[in-house]
Amino acid sequence: PFLFAQYNDNVWKNFKPGENELYSNIGTALLALVLEEITQKDFRDYSQENILEPLKMHNSSYRLNGFEREKLATPYHLNNHPFEPYILRAYPVGSLHSNLRDFSHFVIAIMNQGKYQGKQILKPETMEKMFEIQNPESGISNLWWHSYGGVIGHDGGGTGYSMRSEMFINKNIGLIILSNKVNSSVRSGGRIHELVRFQCNMY
Repeated sequence: PFLFAQYNDNVWKNFKPGENELYSNIGTALLALVLEEITQKDFRDYSQENILEPLKMHNSSYRLNGFEREKLATPYHLNNHPFEPYILRAYPVGSLHSNLRDFSHFVIAIMNQGKYQGKQILKPETMEKMFEIQNPESGISNLWWHSYGGVIGHDGGGTGYSMRSEMFINKNIGLIILSNKVNSSVRSGGRIHELVRFQCNMY
């Protein structure tokens, strides 16, 4: 009975792997669990040691207890009601707290074959596999979307947060937009996104 109580038509689909495409946040959390099983380390600790520290992302973390409250952006509901920063239960999905400067180090590494200031966090062949298009019709690879002109990007968000990150690798240009409110204009095709893209000469 418990199993059927968790069933939801919007989540569980009746098709074989490879027949249809379905974006999955939980799939990302499962990948983090696989990493923990292989490395025998907490995903947050592993990320800190192998990604955030090598990339000099010193103001970024999957935990809130290392931040001074006044340095954290206040998230807002749609009615502009402020509330406290939070961590998702499935934190690998989207609970990295960061800032523009720190996250730019990550974008630079991705655009530079996995390297930032001499520190290699991913092998070039891993990068190629990561950006390999899985569905030519939608242009999606492993969590990244490919769009016209060689742009690779991803957007996301939750209650009180929205973001968009893009890389125009052929022009060596990266774009990051962060918002402390759910804001569709930040996402691909939105007004803020289009304005920033224009300013970055990404057309």
